[in-house]
Amino acid sequence: MLPLRENSIEQQTVAWKRPSSFILGLCTMLCIVFFADSIWATENSGTIENNPTGYKLSTGEHFINAKEGIVKGGPYTAPIVVIDASTSGSDAIIENYGLIHSENIHGLKAVNLTDGTLKNYGTITAKGYMGMPTIYPNIVYVTNGTVYNYGKIEELPESAPSTGVVLHDSTLHNQGTINVSSAIFAAGNSKVYLETGTNITGSVTTDSSGLAELYLADSGTVNFEISSKWKFLQKTGAGIWVIDKDINANFGSVSIHQGTLALGNGSFGDSIKNTLTLHSGATLDLGTNELEAPNSIFMPNSTIKVTLTSNEHGSLIGDNVTMGENVVILPTIKDTVTNELYTLIIANEASSYAGATLSNKKDKISSLFSSYELIKGSGSLKLKVAPVSDEYLVQQGINITDAHAIKTAFKNDNVSMGKLASLSIEKAKKALKQAHAEPMSEVISAVRDAGYAAQGVITRRLFAARSASLASNEATGLSSGSEELSWKIWGQGFGSVSSETAHNDSNGYDANTTGLTFGVDKALVENFRLGLAYSYIYTDVDSKSSSNNNEVDSNLLTVYCEKLFGDDMYLDAHISYGFNNYKAKRYMTELGLQAKADFDGSTFNLGGEFGKSFNFTSNPITITPYIGLAYSYISIDSYKESGAGSSNLIVDDTYNNVFTSTLGARFGATFNAFKPEMHAAWVHDWAQEEISTNAEFANSGAALSSSAVSNDPDKINLGLGLGWQVSDVVTLDLTADYLGSAHMDSWGGTVKMSYEF
Repeated sequence: MLPLRENSIEQQTVAWKRPSSFILGLCTMLCIVFFADSIWATENSGTIENNPTGYKLSTGEHFINAKEGIVKGGPYTAPIVVIDASTSGSDAIIENYGLIHSENIHGLKAVNLTDGTLKNYGTITAKGYMGMPTIYPNIVYVTNGTVYNYGKIEELPESAPSTGVVLHDSTLHNQGTINVSSAIFAAGNSKVYLETGTNITGSVTTDSSGLAELYLADSGTVNFEISSKWKFLQKTGAGIWVIDKDINANFGSVSIHQGTLALGNGSFGDSIKNTLTLHSGATLDLGTNELEAPNSIFMPNSTIKVTLTSNEHGSLIGDNVTMGENVVILPTIKDTVTNELYTLIIANEASSYAGATLSNKKDKISSLFSSYELIKGSGSLKLKVAPVSDEYLVQQGINITDAHAIKTAFKNDNVSMGKLASLSIEKAKKALKQAHAEPMSEVISAVRDAGYAAQGVITRRLFAARSASLASNEATGLSSGSEELSWKIWGQGFGSVSSETAHNDSNGYDANTTGLTFGVDKALVENFRLGLAYSYIYTDVDSKSSSNNNEVDSNLLTVYCEKLFGDDMYLDAHISYGFNNYKAKRYMTELGLQAKADFDGSTFNLGGEFGKSFNFTSNPITITPYIGLAYSYISIDSYKESGAGSSNLIVDDTYNNVFTSTLGARFGATFNAFKPEMHAAWVHDWAQEEISTNAEFANSGAALSSSAVSNDPDKINLGLGLGWQVSDVVTLDLTADYLGSAHMDSWGGTVKMSYEF
């Protein structure tokens, strides 16, 4: 027999000297009372094994088995009880983060607890050998105590049948795993709380007294056996507990205080011996199961869910039914229904169903596919279900193409079909709208305006170069451009905030754009400048009518040039190509779904501007009227969504041609090192091409109705700027810009730094 390894225990105690005064003694006693837990604590971080009497807690001891700690006994000659807290009192605490293991031929116990508390975060195991005497293992044995299981309690393979937790007038809070053939045995006035995280393999039973209480807290699934006689079952806390295994118990009563108790693949049978109570705000989901209860009480503002199919449905059978005000009956249809009459509740003739309602205190409502009507008869509550006609849907503002398309798409998706079928007409209209792809006009408009901002950066660069040339010409008599023959490298950050209101089939959007442009240019010969610029642009587009979102990364390469003529006239030209990557998210809040897509597109731009500068005074004030023409082509590739099951769409490729003219004027001046500037222009789109969005459901090919949006043909562009010659080779420019139309407003700004070498 191996001795107890004392060197593996770190015992934290406080040695107190005999006080020489009453005050010191009193303080000592108070410290002991209020800090006893920290004073008398034993921590094991090593191994305790094969001690003949196991590890026995002293009165009030707090024993901590650390994560590295092991307390074990066995085989055979080891103690029957590995950790014994049977005489340590109500203040004793066992905290296990490591391993407690018992192995023996006798009626072993890994933990024996009376009055105190066990908190298990680690693992407690046992292996009982078949043999004499045939007293099977009880892994955790508790009398008048409390157990919190967040870890694992299990019997090892080839063990004799064991009981995981035995409670005598005790309480168990379980959020962990109990993997034992007989998981929980509750005797006397015991309370069992099965909470979120519960994972049980085995049975949950009681003694014959019928005094034990069972609580299903928050969320979980009953996929284990519950049997024997219980005082009551209560569903507490938010969340859903699903009954997926038939219950063969005897409950004095069942009450649902909060959240949802749902009958899935299991039922109660005749386990409810007295009263079923559904409290206000709570939900009973019958599914397609039949529930028996002699007495049923449905409090005001509670909810009863039922699932309807062509051959089965949820129902309640009892003697007495008491129903408060606004008890909502919430049906879900899984199959195609013609004209059906479902009996939901059968009780005696004295029962009243006056408080039952479908929604909004109505006894008759319609959804996208069916109409529902409650029939409150003598002794029964029935639900009449009939299909709705296309004519009725049209009257309610439903697009028939969309209704038929989504019905086809959800044909084999019972979950989505059930959610959709349970929605009111107004919510169904919202769901159909959310089923559509976000109109591509919104993201195209945002990308086009972002490109306009990037091009504006280059336009200002050329304006600055012209202004410098003109100023040099006025001061020295040199020809235009003679001071600008050196290479110029420049960089400019820019950003804008755009907002478009809903119009045509557009939902409206808010967009944020940030970008950075780097360029290099040179006057190759006098009066002719050639440059190359690269722009990175990030645009975030949010729909105004939903949570739908598009993120666009654009990479734009631009070749630009300028030719100066006599009499201060100029001609600018540019050609650019851009590659765009789109990341789209579409939210269907009514169905609880989200679709995602990642796709590409491109942009091509070609344009020119002609103007003439007029200079006034010795410190030049320049007025430059100009006219511009530009063509843009934006294309977006076809894409397929993911993540939304039957609601995923395939969206056709989209493109847009824009041919604009610009008529405007710039006003600039030079005051020492500062150069203020302003401009105003009218922009007109001569193409006025509609942007169409066409999509179909990916799984069925059923097409939704298309959308077509025409953007405003006329826009106004206004801007202010300020340049600062920081040094001979460094300049800093700030600008603010506005682009607006009947439905759109965009506010932007730029920061540019130039370095000459």
